[in-house]
Amino acid sequence: MADKSLYITRPEGDDLYTVLQRKTLEELQRISGEVWTDYNPHDPGVTVADTVNYALTEIDYKLDFDLEDYLTDTDGTWQVGRYGLFPASEVYPTTPVTADDYRRLVLARFPMVQNVTVKTDREARAYDFTLRLSPFFEDENGIVSRVRSFLNRHRNLCENIGKVEVEHPKELTFETEFEILPGYNATEILVQIYWNAMQYLSGSVQLEMDGSGHSGETCSPDVWYDGPVKDVRVVIPDQVNTERELYWILYGIEGVRDFKTCWFKDRDGHPVTDFSDGYMLLIPDDFRNVTVKVRDEQVYADVDEFKERLKAMYFMRSTLRMRHFMQEKGRGMNDMHGDTSVQELVRKAHYRNVYGHYPVSRELPKCYHTADADFMSGTDGKERAEAVNFGSYLRLFDLLMKRGLEELDGLKSMLSLRDTDTPGRIPTLPDEELDMRKVRDKFRKVADLKNEYMDFLDGLYGVDSAPVWLREFDYYSRTESGRLRRRMAFLRELPRLTRYRSRGMDITGAYGGENIPAIKRYLSLLLDFNCDEEISVGNVLPGHNLILMGDGEKGQRVRELMNSAMIDDSLFVTDTVEAIEPDDPPKTEAEKLERDEELRRHLPIFNSNWISGSLFREGIRLSAYNLVKVGNGEWLLVFQGREERLRMNLGRSDDKQRLRGWANTLCRYLRDLNRQCEAVYVVEKSLFDPAEPLTVLLVFTGWTARTRSMRFRDACTQLARSVLPAHLKMETCWLRSSQMQRFEECYRKWHDCLAGRLPEDLKPLLQKTMMDIIEKQGQG
Repeated sequence: MADKSLYITRPEGDDLYTVLQRKTLEELQRISGEVWTDYNPHDPGVTVADTVNYALTEIDYKLDFDLEDYLTDTDGTWQVGRYGLFPASEVYPTTPVTADDYRRLVLARFPMVQNVTVKTDREARAYDFTLRLSPFFEDENGIVSRVRSFLNRHRNLCENIGKVEVEHPKELTFETEFEILPGYNATEILVQIYWNAMQYLSGSVQLEMDGSGHSGETCSPDVWYDGPVKDVRVVIPDQVNTERELYWILYGIEGVRDFKTCWFKDRDGHPVTDFSDGYMLLIPDDFRNVTVKVRDEQVYADVDEFKERLKAMYFMRSTLRMRHFMQEKGRGMNDMHGDTSVQELVRKAHYRNVYGHYPVSRELPKCYHTADADFMSGTDGKERAEAVNFGSYLRLFDLLMKRGLEELDGLKSMLSLRDTDTPGRIPTLPDEELDMRKVRDKFRKVADLKNEYMDFLDGLYGVDSAPVWLREFDYYSRTESGRLRRRMAFLRELPRLTRYRSRGMDITGAYGGENIPAIKRYLSLLLDFNCDEEISVGNVLPGHNLILMGDGEKGQRVRELMNSAMIDDSLFVTDTVEAIEPDDPPKTEAEKLERDEELRRHLPIFNSNWISGSLFREGIRLSAYNLVKVGNGEWLLVFQGREERLRMNLGRSDDKQRLRGWANTLCRYLRDLNRQCEAVYVVEKSLFDPAEPLTVLLVFTGWTARTRSMRFRDACTQLARSVLPAHLKMETCWLRSSQMQRFEECYRKWHDCLAGRLPEDLKPLLQKTMMDIIEKQGQG
């Protein structure tokens, strides 16, 4: 009680309400001049100002919490990845680059591996790995297979995983006579001596999982997450591998007083003082060569207990590492090759229910209210109208405050990168407030604010999720929400896209799905290409019973006939031609399917299954369609593109509205087909026989509206070159639809040959077929 004050002390300085009230009265006096002389609280204007200032003070209170409180769900948690604020564990780590990176990767994932060496086989252009296993682990064949599969999931483009072998180092025996301090257990001391000696001989690798360094200091994120591992920090110290260095480690064990003798001997009994050739310590079946004393009196250790405790120490540490790994895996999400990702990291914050607003008018005395029941029976209409106008005046304050709180409530949606959080405009006003729509139109669209926030994320992570050049080719995402979804999809994957930028596919894994090169995912998300290799883009049009006509001279006559070149030019005069106005898109998927089905039933072009390249590519523009009057109250729906100045009669009817609907539906249908047909494949020529080292071939779709443009191709090539590692040679190729069909079939089978699911002797034939297709098209 002595520490608590009995009185509430007034804070120094004026609070916000006092400041607002004082400035309000000063402003009222200034603009009133000599007209208004009474500023006492009983004055209605002062009362209103007092109430409004209290409401503004409450708004200020609601707006003064930490940002994370407004991004928090009702359960008090907020997911940082949802807003693009990725944790350090997602941003800092990188793909393995050096030999030590690969070592850390294996050591962090496999507790039974005590050390690993990495050598480069320049002739085979591959990395060879030699594993040093714990003496308590016996499944050598199993671990080799698992490590090989793991490394293939993490290999970079044009890197090959060569031999993965288990090292069997020479064995050393330990002969010693030493003294321990009183009160210490001889068996436990021997466990510590053997454990430290075994660790030293295997390389003294240390693993940390608590965020602190091996010397106890706290590591900064850039140090902790330096390298390819994000959950475990692997420290590979430099050591001279001498008996003297190991001796001082053993001498420092708690409870050891002194060593009289300390020898490490080989099988022939010769002392070994240099361990650089690689040795392992033999676990003894008895202690005939070990003497332990306390004050010149020999004490005895239990060899069976020693073995059990030494083995238990290994399994305890291994279990802790695996438990930590599985916990991180449980909290995270699978990355593109099976690792864990903690993009949805959950943090605690305070949920603030501050979005409601109590009307200002209800805070005033009843005499200020404007309901009919509040008027006396003799009140005339003029007085009633003035009172109602006063109520409308008060509602302006309410609308302003309510609007601010609605914007605050929409902060989660505006900053979110989820597809479900793609707002259009600021939330609409209630029906009774529709008279304020003109005021609302002055506010910026939420989409603009969302784009500004994503610009901030671009700058934060050093990327460009909305290249300026891409706006020229924004053919398919005609709505703002569509463009936002594409950009958000790219930013959601940003940690993986930047971290695994140079990673290749897992040649031993399943085809398709998440098993694709990182550069393919990067380009596909940024350009809105099809990313799923299990979907053949060359078969998209045949799947819709459409065959794309050739663009060469051989098919010109057929295209001329199908394009109805005989349409009389005299029909195309100003009085008989009408442009097509856009209509409302279907609201549901069922409505979209119904419109597409009607289109296929009534338009003659769907009867032949052939579609010209001009219609397929330029039919995505509504301006390419016109209505032409032909007499008898009938109209033609005519398409004319720029590639071939030929007109195509798409349909005839006396119902102009029906023809307009067909044009809009066909336009949307072709946009969707163009988008579905776009993809890129990444072919590592280093996997060919014979290999072309450090060469990557990018095979693009070449028959859609965008990919036929040379400007788009040049921009895509520059973008891919900026993402691909500088030491790799890049080649590009743009295929026609029929060529892509054959290429995709060969590419899938070639991948199955690499993975061993098809005979190896098929690989040269498949490789030759793919290259023949590419050579016929020509490389970019």
